[in-house]
Amino acid sequence: MRSGSMRQSVSVFVNNNIKNAIGGITEERKLVTKFPCKAKRIKGEQVEDSQNRKKVSYEFTTRYSPTIVNLSAEAYIVFNGVEYEIDDIDDLHERHITLVITATRK
Repeated sequence: MRSGSMRQSVSVFVNNNIKNAIGGITEERKLVTKFPCKAKRIKGEQVEDSQNRKKVSYEFTTRYSPTIVNLSAEAYIVFNGVEYEIDDIDDLHERHITLVITATRK
């Protein structure tokens, strides 16, 4: 994959529970990594909730990185100011060259 095709930037965050001085627990988001990628919107499916709405999914293609492959289950992506839950991280052909990350809007 050429670097010229990776024009968008994605940030990966994890929520940390931090105890404050009074003893209360607050959630603070911590940046895990930021990487360039190629983002492609995937057609949504209808979701049966209290209201009918479409799921917004993206496929992010980037270079292989052990940091991205070993993300925890609590990690999520922020793309264009919107949070996306990571569904799948696929190492294409198991060659450690390209990763395809599928994520759905929270």
